[in-house]
Amino acid sequence: MSLAQKLDMPPFWLAGFAALAYLIAQIDPWRAGVAGMGVMQWAGFVLLGLGAVLMFWSIRHMGRAKTTVIPHLEPQHLVTDGPFSFSRNPIYLADALMLTGFILLLGSLVALPVVAAFGVLIEIRFIRAEEARLVEGFAAQYADWSAKTRRWL
Repeated sequence: MSLAQKLDMPPFWLAGFAALAYLIAQIDPWRAGVAGMGVMQWAGFVLLGLGAVLMFWSIRHMGRAKTTVIPHLEPQHLVTDGPFSFSRNPIYLADALMLTGFILLLGSLVALPVVAAFGVLIEIRFIRAEEARLVEGFAAQYADWSAKTRRWL
């Protein structure tokens, strides 16, 4: 794996989009103060927690199947159970939940479009190539699974 591929990983993109959301929140004139624990901050904590649980659950399932979680590598197995029974991309869904939670903790609704931009980038940068590898390696299984399981949720 090249250095560019090592750096072109979803956690780096997630961190970059979180930094962008933070910067937007700093200039958001409608930003909710974080002095008190409001509904938005509680929702942020809940989404962060749900995202973390979903991520670890998904990674654990992929580990049990002895397949890679690294987007640029060839999958050894198609995982369709556990969190993969309701989302073809539960780790990316977890990333989006955590980014949304972070933005809510910042108290900035103006920064929420960053989540949509993150989703578009992840789909273009990672999901399309991953799906192509899954089709190539597991054609019939992937066709059945993708017909009944949504990409995100």
